[in-house]
Amino acid sequence: MIPRTGLVLVGFVGLALVSPHAIAQVHDPDLGALKAFTETIDAYRKRPALTVRTKVNVQLSQGGATSKGPQVEAEFILGKGRVGVVKFRGFTCYLNDGKLAAVHDSTQDSYFSMSDDESPYYALMTAFVDIPFPHLAIAFGEDEIESVCMQFHPKAPWVQPTALGTVTKDGKTLRQIKMTSDFEDMSVLVDPETKLIQSIELRITGGNLVQPGATLRYLHSFEYDIHNAPLDEAVFRFDPGDRQRADTLSALVARPPAPQAAGLVGQPAPGFVLATAEGAAVDLDQLRGQVVVLDFWATWCAPCRVALPLLHQVARWADDEDLPVTILTINILEGQSKNPDARLDAVRKFWKQQGYTLPVVMDYTDETVASYRVRAIPATFVIRADGIVHARHDGISGDYVDTLKRDITEALAALEAE
Repeated sequence: MIPRTGLVLVGFVGLALVSPHAIAQVHDPDLGALKAFTETIDAYRKRPALTVRTKVNVQLSQGGATSKGPQVEAEFILGKGRVGVVKFRGFTCYLNDGKLAAVHDSTQDSYFSMSDDESPYYALMTAFVDIPFPHLAIAFGEDEIESVCMQFHPKAPWVQPTALGTVTKDGKTLRQIKMTSDFEDMSVLVDPETKLIQSIELRITGGNLVQPGATLRYLHSFEYDIHNAPLDEAVFRFDPGDRQRADTLSALVARPPAPQAAGLVGQPAPGFVLATAEGAAVDLDQLRGQVVVLDFWATWCAPCRVALPLLHQVARWADDEDLPVTILTINILEGQSKNPDARLDAVRKFWKQQGYTLPVVMDYTDETVASYRVRAIPATFVIRADGIVHARHDGISGDYVDTLKRDITEALAALEAE
């Protein structure tokens, strides 16, 4: 999520499994670096148990400015044989007995469960949109080291170990494993005594996650509790007790109260008449009788690039269900604001490169984005068929698709109930 006043990231940006990565050229591995990386993974997997606490910071740099997102924290309790407990974003996930079971801090009444299809790593990646934690690949990933390299950081699936060296940090000499591709450069610092990773820095300078000239950084730090004996099996087992099984992971999260009036929820949606990128015009008032989804975005906004393919998933779902829903993407706050033709060309080029099909509406004057009181993008509004704003979302969350589907379904049902 990027405020209008500057480049600031909220949460993680980018998505390896649902956002199309440009395929980078895979570099040939260095044999010494590959051996060191393999030894590190093997050392983790031979431990009887380990508790990992990690902090992740995301930074985006462009044009001499650097934005910093909030710090995201997670904790993993890992056992041998791909069993473990994963805690982050209020979720607690239990991986054991061929299943992933999850609960959320916001409710004590429900749980979610799914088969891991013999791959707890991919079960986590399927359940959560954005979960870039390298220790998950170490603990739950595949046996082959080539697969672990691809799974190690979902934002850098093409890296290979290409260099081995040492660095001194806080007076201690650490082993440095460099992992690179055309677009990605990752430094993994390992304590040579414990064989535990102390920090990871990933730099992404190309592909679909960043604009030319921009650098996206993931900074990981780690703390450990080393267990010299296996933990009690009860640590890794989930007992639902009186909880009811939920159909989706997003259903575990208790919905917050409706935003205050400043968010426009419950109020009439501000009207507009805007040109489309194809030269037509859109009048919001003419769309009464349908649920309308508005998504405010910009080509330079990395989180927007994550949201847009997910928005297309929602559009396909609405089409398949034959729902009276119109989804509009509204382009705002572009650098070519004083040159509408150049801005239109840039937007058309971007849309064609990504293969997107949703209609693009051009807010050349940025008056519409101001009327919707948008302070950060992406910003998504769901408007009922009677023109009342039903829901608003700033930024992108891990359950973005499910949340929008639920909002649309509720917006359709709201008038029927009345």
